[in-house]
Amino acid sequence: MWLVVSALTLSLALVRPFLTVWVTSLQDQPIRRGNPDRPYVALMFNVDWGNEYVPQLLEILRQSHAKATFFVTGRWAGENPDLLRLIAKNEQEIATHGQEHLLPSKLPDQEVDWLIREGIATLRDILGREPALLFSPPSGDWDERTIRAASRYGCKTILWTVDTVDWRCPSPDKIVARATESVKPGSLILMHPTAPTVLALPKIIELLRRAGLEPTTVSQAIGA
Repeated sequence: MWLVVSALTLSLALVRPFLTVWVTSLQDQPIRRGNPDRPYVALMFNVDWGNEYVPQLLEILRQSHAKATFFVTGRWAGENPDLLRLIAKNEQEIATHGQEHLLPSKLPDQEVDWLIREGIATLRDILGREPALLFSPPSGDWDERTIRAASRYGCKTILWTVDTVDWRCPSPDKIVARATESVKPGSLILMHPTAPTVLALPKIIELLRRAGLEPTTVSQAIGA
């Protein structure tokens, strides 16, 4: 028995360093995909402009009984509190895109911390509750300091699996193709409030469901 216990102890001692490295590497990386074993894909909208299209996106989501996550900057939320509350009223997920649309990797440590802390605080003050504890860094820009700063405030750093590049305003058909052609369970689909995105969204939702995938929030897709 002693030999068995000793062998097991030795095995754990040998494996533990590798487990530690693996877990640490996961914690030091942003999330680019949700759970591949569940039939969900996340619709995520990064919002720092495009006010006129937000109500239209919300109406499409409402009519389609679909969910999404709106990552909004604190600056935008402060200038458009009624639109932020409209997103909340429609029971869509809200999370921070930073206080301003600044690149975290280009900022000193204290400003990276401020970017995330104030982004969360602004949303909390307007909504009267905590936003989802997720952070989508502006332009997908990040470094290890970004991950650590987000973690200090309980936030997971979120990137994307599929980028529609809709901010360049391609045709709606192009946005639909980018959003659906390579999508898989757990995909995080990045979009923005633009005119062609409004036109593309109903077809995106239709095609995702036809493929057996349910459009939902980032939190649900990643199992947060």
